[in-house]
Amino acid sequence: MPTGRTLKLLKQCRFITLCLLAVVSLSLGATGCGAQGLGASGRSSSEGGKLTVFAAASLTEAVQEIAARFEADNRGVEVELNLAGSQELRLQLEHGARADAFLPADPRQMALAVEAGVVERDPVIFATNRLVLLGAIESQPGDVPEGAGLGESVAMPDGLAAFRELADPGVTVAIGLPQVPAGAYARQALAALEEMFGEEEWGYSGRVLANVVTMETNVRGVAMKVALGEVDRGFVYTTDAASQFIARRTFQVSLPPQAEPGVEYMAAQVSGAAQPELAERFLDFLLSAAGQEILQSHGFGAPPGGNDRSGARAGFCGEQPASSGGTCWAF
Repeated sequence: MPTGRTLKLLKQCRFITLCLLAVVSLSLGATGCGAQGLGASGRSSSEGGKLTVFAAASLTEAVQEIAARFEADNRGVEVELNLAGSQELRLQLEHGARADAFLPADPRQMALAVEAGVVERDPVIFATNRLVLLGAIESQPGDVPEGAGLGESVAMPDGLAAFRELADPGVTVAIGLPQVPAGAYARQALAALEEMFGEEEWGYSGRVLANVVTMETNVRGVAMKVALGEVDRGFVYTTDAASQFIARRTFQVSLPPQAEPGVEYMAAQVSGAAQPELAERFLDFLLSAAGQEILQSHGFGAPPGGNDRSGARAGFCGEQPASSGGTCWAF
C-alpha cells in the first residue's frame, strides 16, 4: 500500500504530465495555424514578396516613385527595378532573365516580347510621352532661339528652322539605335518631316542621318550627350529634357503635330512570373488614380483608354498601337 509520500509524488507526476501534454498540444496547434498561413515561399501571404520589374530607362524617376508607393501600400513587398533600354530588357527576358513585369517604351518591343512568348498576351498602355528636339545651349553660341527657356519647348522664328538645320553640313546629331524606342521614333519623325518639306528639302531624312555621330542604347544617353555639349542636337522625350541636369543645359523644340510619333508605354506580366498576383496588382496600380498622378507629375501623359484596365488593353497595327488606325491584330 503506497505511503503518503508516494501518493504525493504520483500526484505531482500526473500534474507535470498534464502540463507537458498541454504544451505539446498548443505547439501542434500553433504549427498547424502557421502552416495554414504560409505560402509556397514559406512566408505569410500578407507579407508579400519580391516583385521584379523591367522598365524602360525613360521611366526611371517615375517608376522609382511608383515602386516606393507600391511598397508602402503593400506590407512586406519589395520592388526590384531593372532600368535599361527597352530592347535590352526584352533580350534579357528572351535569354532567361527572371522578372514579373515588363514596361517597354514602345509597342514594337512589346510585340516582339509577346511573339517570343516571354510575356502574357494582354499588355496594357499605361502612359504616353512626346518626342522633342533637344539642343545644347553652348554648342553654337547665339543660335538659341529668342525667348527659349531652359528646358522649355519653344517655337522657332519660322516654325521649322530648327529641323531644317539638322540637315546642314557640320551639325552633329545624336539619336538612339534603330531598335531603341527613342531611335525608332526619331526615324519616324524624320520621315514625316521629309514628307512635310517635300522637294524643297530633297533627301532630308538621309542628310540628317548622315550628321548622326552617335547612336545610343537608350534615350538617357542621347540627352546626356546633348547636355554635355558633345553633340549639337538630339531627339529625346520631353520627360528626359525636363530633368534638372538636362534642363539647365539645353533647350527643346516641339515637333509639328503632323510629325509627332505616338509615344506609348506598355506593361505586361512576364510569362512564368514568380509573383503573378503581385504583378497584376502592380499593373492595376499603374492605371490607378494614384499611379497616374505620379506618372503625370513626371511629365507623362494619360493612356488613350484612361485608367480603365479593359480600355487600356493594347492591340497592334504592325509596329503601331491599335489607336493609330490601320489593320490591327490584338494579343
